[in-house]
Amino acid sequence: MPVSPAARKHEPSDRQQQQRQQQHCASNGNQGDSDSSREDGVYDTIRPAANKPPAPPMEDPQGSVAVIRIGIPDLQQTKCMKFHTEAPVWVSKQRILCSLNQSLKDVLNYGLFQPAYHGKAGKFLDEERLLKEYPLPVVAPVPYLEFRYKRRVYTQTHLEDKQLARLHTKANLKKFMEYVQQRNVEKVAKLLEKGLDPNFHDPDTGECPMTMAAQLEGCAELIKTLLDLGASPDYKDSRGLSPLYHSSMVGGDPYCCELLLHDHAQVGCMDENGWQEIHQACRHGHVQHLEHLLFYGADMSAQNASGNTALHVCALYNQDSCARVLLFRGANKEIKNYNSQTAFQVAIIAGNFDLAEIIKIHKPSDVVPFRETPSYTNRRRVASGSGTLTSPRSLLRSASDNNLHADGHAAPAHSPVPSLRSLRRWAPRAPGRGRARLGTACRARPAPAARTPARPRCTACPRRPTASACAGSPADASGKDP
Repeated sequence: MPVSPAARKHEPSDRQQQQRQQQHCASNGNQGDSDSSREDGVYDTIRPAANKPPAPPMEDPQGSVAVIRIGIPDLQQTKCMKFHTEAPVWVSKQRILCSLNQSLKDVLNYGLFQPAYHGKAGKFLDEERLLKEYPLPVVAPVPYLEFRYKRRVYTQTHLEDKQLARLHTKANLKKFMEYVQQRNVEKVAKLLEKGLDPNFHDPDTGECPMTMAAQLEGCAELIKTLLDLGASPDYKDSRGLSPLYHSSMVGGDPYCCELLLHDHAQVGCMDENGWQEIHQACRHGHVQHLEHLLFYGADMSAQNASGNTALHVCALYNQDSCARVLLFRGANKEIKNYNSQTAFQVAIIAGNFDLAEIIKIHKPSDVVPFRETPSYTNRRRVASGSGTLTSPRSLLRSASDNNLHADGHAAPAHSPVPSLRSLRRWAPRAPGRGRARLGTACRARPAPAARTPARPRCTACPRRPTASACAGSPADASGKDP
């Protein structure tokens, strides 16, 4: 039915629609602001006195620029855009999303697809890798990529399109998430062996199968089944949190964490407060998870939005076991947060005097170096270390990964910590073989928030140590989350 001129007169322009979309996305991206205000009382004793360094702007790093023709089949559009090849594919995806003048449903499951050429099969670009790592086909004056809904690229000849379409219905995907939540390994494996792609987001919860599995207790066999049959260890939920992040925060069997790391799970996923896996493991006292993270290259000097390292977090929450591991494996206790406080001073202000003494008496000669190297599976290609997304950025759409890193930082060196358990615990299974059914179904825990719970507010600096032990009085030693 044609629209009358009077009705068209009240329609917003493309520019207004884009501004409204950005405002809507920004409001959706600030979920949990009440939790943030709830935390204000926690860190008043270590709130930065000076202004925190401003967040990096939403700009791509300097580097070579490529002009690429982007086709969007669902919108029947084609446009030419400039992309920085030194930036991750994720940055290019954001530029495309921000340039759309029409809405797309379920944009989380869209990605850049390289069509088949010169006898090579088509494939989706890994969003964690740099754009320059994908050689663009020179079949036209301007290289061509498609922005399309993500589907598994099947090379088997016996799979039909109609069969795959029936398999990936909304009802089947919802049923698959229920099987994961119930830890029903047999039914999960049956659907995966039929060709179901486990890398998708549940539109209702924002979870993906792997992030949900990482939050369950006793999920080692389930995680291994998902990894063996095509699930990515780095597929993030709608909040941009990886399965490894959830495993480090929830705890449970440390072997689940080791399975993800052994399958090349990337370390350094950040939430909106700059907390990484190592911060969450120290916050909740998951010592074995911490050791696995350090063994597979977690950065002990990583600072969150308040400039606090994992050792600062241990000092605030009195996690002496994790603090001992960090110090024993070479953590720098002299690093200061944005309030110019060391971990020792944070422990004093928080009233954790025994832990403060542990930090104080630690000497560099007490560090025990690690002389082994971590083991990885050979079935997955490793993304470039410079392409990891480890820095928070504000995005212009809702339910997006707000942990965008476009600067090229090299991957941190491996921390000297041995692995706790051998990965030979699970023998490899051939696809199609029977699996024992789990006896009882277990409901999944609700997804924990990315923010940390509140702690009692410290109102005065203790008198037990000398006054010089504190970097500043409680009045000027205030801060948000560590």
